Amino acid sequence: MGRGSEGGRRTASYHVTDFCCCCYVFCFRYDHGRFGNLFHYGSTDPPEYDLSRVRVPTSLYVGAADSFGTPDDADLLASRLGADAKSVQVVGGPDWGHLHFAFSKDAGRVVLDSIVDSMLETDRGLRMATARDARSS
Repeated sequence: MGRGSEGGRRTASYHVTDFCCCCYVFCFRYDHGRFGNLFHYGSTDPPEYDLSRVRVPTSLYVGAADSFGTPDDADLLASRLGADAKSVQVVGGPDWGHLHFAFSKDAGRVVLDSIVDSMLETDRGLRMATARDARSS
């Protein structure tokens, strides 16, 4: 079995690509197949999600050399999300790819610490907004 450019087995990479590529540029509801889609959605193709309805703070992380979703894809996705999309962060070095997020020994330092910091910052902001709303009512 061959290996992909980022060190993973090709078949696993292809499986991940099925999910990731559709979600970076377009997000569709579950594909039940042509006849199942006709039954569930009234169309042979699954409908696209309206990402502008996403109303949660969102940070997107992408590697500069990500072969499944590029920084441009992440920017496009962020532009399609609702008003609360926070940021797109390109992380790692120029060779940082998709599988580095899961398998790099540096993932904690490069990505996970940033994600935790972002979550804590968002939580502080939500708590302050909740307290402000409680005082004004």
